[in-house]
Amino acid sequence: MEAERFLNYKEEFFMMLRFRKMMAVLLAAALTLTMLTACGGGGSGRGKAVNEKVELTKSVNEALKKDKYRVSLNYNAELDDVASNYHINDVGNTNADWKNKKLDREMFRVDIPEVEKADSASKIAKEIEPTLTNMKDYEWSIGYYVEPKENNKKEVVSREITIILEWKEVTK
Repeated sequence: MEAERFLNYKEEFFMMLRFRKMMAVLLAAALTLTMLTACGGGGSGRGKAVNEKVELTKSVNEALKKDKYRVSLNYNAELDDVASNYHINDVGNTNADWKNKKLDREMFRVDIPEVEKADSASKIAKEIEPTLTNMKDYEWSIGYYVEPKENNKKEVVSREITIILEWKEVTK
């Protein structure tokens, strides 16, 4: 009888080990699948927004080239935060107030109706053109903050884009 109990105990012990191993493999598989499904790139949408702003910057550069400007703008994501902070905190200030602070930056605002969204690059280029004309020997960076404007029906009717231009003198 003792031998039979020992064999039953031994058999239960090995079944428990197999069960634990099987559960560990299933848990690892479940964790791997949840990790992979979380990497869809959606998240906060910042990645998508950055890609859209890089494309917008390329389009603005193309619009400037059509007007025979040899200036090339580089998108800078850090300037997005500057534009956001300026838009939210200092809405009442003007460019003159900002220029008095002796920063190598300038802020612009462009309101683009939703129906003209496809033409936003040329509108931005037209707005920043005078600044670029006066200062040709500089490296330019640009950042954006986009604020959608809605009507009573919660439909986006226009987008107010706060644009920050930053420049550095090119050393020869």
